Amino acid sequence: MCFSATASFSASVIIGGIGIATMKAKHHKSQNIFASIPFLFSIQQFCEGFIWLSFKNPQFQSLQTPFTSFFLVFPCKSKM
Repeated sequence: MCFSATASFSASVIIGGIGIATMKAKHHKSQNIFASIPFLFSIQQFCEGFIWLSFKNPQFQSLQTPFTSFFLVFPCKSKM
C-alpha cells in the first residue's frame, strides 16, 4: 500500500473480509491454498501498518524488525 498506517490497517480488514468470502465460496479442499491467498495479503498489510506506526511511535520500535522481516518474505510484486 505504502500510504499510511490507517490505509494499511483498512486494507487488511477489507482483504480479510474478501478472504472469508473466498473461503466460503470454495467447492473443494483442493482449493484451500488458493482461497487462503487473500488472508496472506491481509496479514502482510497488517504488518505494514505496524511498520508505519514504528516510524513515529517509539513504543512500536521493537516490533519494526519482525514485522519488516515478514513483510519482505511475502513478495509484493512479481519478477517479470
